[in-house]
Amino acid sequence: MGTAWREMIGGFPGARPGPPAGETALAGLAEAVGGPLPPSLHALLRESDGVVDPFGHAVVWSAAGIGESAGAGSDLLFFGDNGKGDRFGLPRRSDRTDVWLQEQDTDARKWVAPGIWPFLRRALRGDRFDWYVDDLGSLFLR
Repeated sequence: MGTAWREMIGGFPGARPGPPAGETALAGLAEAVGGPLPPSLHALLRESDGVVDPFGHAVVWSAAGIGESAGAGSDLLFFGDNGKGDRFGLPRRSDRTDVWLQEQDTDARKWVAPGIWPFLRRALRGDRFDWYVDDLGSLFLR
């Protein structure tokens, strides 16, 4: 995608991309997670080692941050959070690219986007930090 990730992130006021992750950091992350990264996450991190939303939350952690949270026991590879303890993740061992939210208090999971690109478009809009729920607490995708 070239610089498409950085350009997309930069198109949202208040959103901040990180510097590109180096190949050493990406290789270390692949080792920490026990295999290759999902291609979309790898491509994003090559251009932006982390993404901060307009509220100051790291909706995508750095490669080092992802590696620190990559412990065994989950079928999701967590890559970011909403600033309130709920984490966003991708399936670890699957050709699926869906992004899921795992709630901190209940460990319940909710599907939030069909991939990282649409996830970031929704998360970086900046109209509210909990863009994936409606006022009644139900899953709400806009």
